[in-house]
Amino acid sequence: MRGVHVDPQRREVRMLDRYVPIEGARLLEIGCGQGRLTRRLATKTNTLLGFDTTYETVKKAHRLIPERQRHSTRVVVASGVQMPFQDRSFDVTLFSWSL
Repeated sequence: MRGVHVDPQRREVRMLDRYVPIEGARLLEIGCGQGRLTRRLATKTNTLLGFDTTYETVKKAHRLIPERQRHSTRVVVASGVQMPFQDRSFDVTLFSWSL
């Protein structure tokens, strides 16, 4: 099918914009992977912290974050079982495609 383009990240962001208060939020992204959604959300949030369980994945995600977003976006290695964050550190927690 010529001319058809599917962009699931843009659809996800549109749905989040509609139902979740991410504009200006402190957002935690659990299972950020290589940052496929992180980079799109970072333009809307006040701060964004994404984490994943493997160093190589987080390293790639960090490399892909645009320079203009690096002041407010971080990606780190962490586990969803024992998250090293204080209570109420975030306004929104997102868990997408991480099963």
